[in-house]
Amino acid sequence: MFSYLRYKINKIAKRQTITDSLDKFFLKNKKIAIVSNNCWNIGVYKNLNLKFNTPFIGLAIYPKDFIKLISNLEYYLKNPLQAEHFLHETEYVDNRGNSYPVAILHGVTIHFIHYKNALEAVEKWNRRCSRLLDFIQNNSIDDVIFKCCDMDFKEQDNIIKFNELRFRRKIYIQNRQNSILLNRDGTFPDGIQLYKIRILYYLKFLYLFKGL
Repeated sequence: MFSYLRYKINKIAKRQTITDSLDKFFLKNKKIAIVSNNCWNIGVYKNLNLKFNTPFIGLAIYPKDFIKLISNLEYYLKNPLQAEHFLHETEYVDNRGNSYPVAILHGVTIHFIHYKNALEAVEKWNRRCSRLLDFIQNNSIDDVIFKCCDMDFKEQDNIIKFNELRFRRKIYIQNRQNSILLNRDGTFPDGIQLYKIRILYYLKFLYLFKGL
């Protein structure tokens, strides 16, 4: 019974569009840069018609690696991604069964799920790294939003380590048993789905942008 109720609420949340309108009202004219471990942030940029000023677009990074990366963010932004960082063969495929490029950048594995090849990933990653560095220089690291979430599995240590990071604007979305965020089959939503159902945590979402 509960799983069915959760499914109905989740379904309604996915179909509603009021949050798109609310975002355009509340987030109008704000300077935004989002560092996310999956595609959660792309909806914000598209809805507000913003240029991608972050390399964390169209990709996925597991929480443990993501926390390692953002703990030394400037280092990773200033060290260019190169062709040699990519695995020559990969067993990773997207939801359509197509393989995608995977890179290991100084110990961090990056799944470029929505990229055609390594060349595209390198060009866009490096260009957007420069944009994010410019944003931080012209504004502040305190103006950057950091979002992380559980993915295929959950480790309690991840949220603890994430919350210990001294970032002003951050949110960690957990994969909790019986959470209203879960899909009907009990799986945790991907980044795009998680963004679509943000009405279920909308006040926390808006708080990330307060004062920008």
